[in-house]
Amino acid sequence: MESKRKNVYIAIFVITTIIAGCVAVYFGIMGNKEKDKVQNLQAQITELENQENNNEEINKEENNNNDSQTNTENSNEKIVEKVVEKYGMFNFDASNCINRASEGKAIYRKLLSENYEYYGMVCNIYNNVLNLRVDMNKFNSIFLWTPNDGTVNEKEYEIDNFDGEIVDIYLGGFGQAAGYEILFFLMKDGTVEYMPLRKIAQTGEFKSYGKIKNVTNIVSIQNASSGVPNGGGWVTTVAFNNEGKFYDLSESLEDMGESVF
Repeated sequence: MESKRKNVYIAIFVITTIIAGCVAVYFGIMGNKEKDKVQNLQAQITELENQENNNEEINKEENNNNDSQTNTENSNEKIVEKVVEKYGMFNFDASNCINRASEGKAIYRKLLSENYEYYGMVCNIYNNVLNLRVDMNKFNSIFLWTPNDGTVNEKEYEIDNFDGEIVDIYLGGFGQAAGYEILFFLMKDGTVEYMPLRKIAQTGEFKSYGKIKNVTNIVSIQNASSGVPNGGGWVTTVAFNNEGKFYDLSESLEDMGESVF
């Protein structure tokens, strides 16, 4: 009797052990599966985070590029704003003229900019190269005083001999008649380069003629009328520096031996 009871206990123990083993194996397998699922989820989350970080970096880089381009485009405007804020709107009083102030008689007044299309020109800048599209018939009729029969003879020029980065283009006039205009280029370093259109019409060389000597720290170029009290007047172009003073560019060019007439 005692022997049978022991056998029953042994059988129960064996069965219990088997069941416990199976349960352990089952939960072990399920645990591994859950662990794998968690690891997979973690991997997916990490991948999504990496993608998001990459997208943020790309967006940040694009924004930085856009900001850099915007800053470059607006840098001159900001400088102009600072000068205007400090010295008031550009003051054309003759006492502010650096290279004619000693005469004390000249009078300067602001003029509105000329229209490029009137001269048969369309100007664009890309990657610091000036693209100049010119209706040669209209262009020559103004600068060489040749008859214009109304037909279009369009030519295109790529001008890339600038010494530095172009910030803006200005068309400046001189004298008392059309035909002596000059293209001025405000450079990022505050200097001014120029293209004398009458000379270009005569030579056919569409290029920058270099920097105007002794003209520095320029933030804006303006068209102006000039003259003397109770006397004659003429058109000129002035370049304002970062202290609110200005250069009469006709005088600057004459000093270089570059006749504007």
